[in-house]
Amino acid sequence: MNKQKIYLTGLLAGTSSKVDFEIVSALLRNAGFTVVLPCDMFDGIDVSQTLREKMTLRIKAMLDCDVVVNLDNYEKDLCASCEVKLARSIDMPLESAFNFLNRNGIKYNTGTEAADM
Repeated sequence: MNKQKIYLTGLLAGTSSKVDFEIVSALLRNAGFTVVLPCDMFDGIDVSQTLREKMTLRIKAMLDCDVVVNLDNYEKDLCASCEVKLARSIDMPLESAFNFLNRNGIKYNTGTEAADM
């Protein structure tokens, strides 16, 4: 059975946010999941792109995934908040990182117990 393709979303600014992305994506990949990170989409891309252009890339990538997994701090990021709202509105599977990791037997303590969206 193939593992799901995960779109991991959350706050992209700040050192602790980057660490969260790195840790959670590594745990998911080590468990056999394919992980798509929004921050990886912009390497080598023109930084003058508009928010609309960036969101177009992110939404296309998200829709190509099986499930959206959000980090605790997603609501502090405009793009991540839009992605979560879109996933909800189209009934795309959506789950907090904490719950997704636990449900799949991947041990990681985020320090908080985020609720499913």
